[in-house]
Amino acid sequence: MLVPLKNKEFKLAPLGEVKSETRLREKGNEINQEMFFEQYKMVDGVQEAYKLTILRDGKAYLEGNLTEAILHTQKVDDSVFQQP
Repeated sequence: MLVPLKNKEFKLAPLGEVKSETRLREKGNEINQEMFFEQYKMVDGVQEAYKLTILRDGKAYLEGNLTEAILHTQKVDDSVFQQP
């Protein structure tokens, strides 16, 4: 949970480069995949990455740019999460 990070003892700052890294199996070989999330913009109070770059074993694989983000922030009724 991130709520404790609101405590004044913590100081939050942007990391700059944000990435996710994982190992994949492709055509029988294991490869390293890095996903870089960049160009953040505020959308309805939430930071959204507008650029994504994927590298596989250090080589460019995919680059994409988000042109529009719409967040659906309507409240879901608590009854939806009750056990039957």
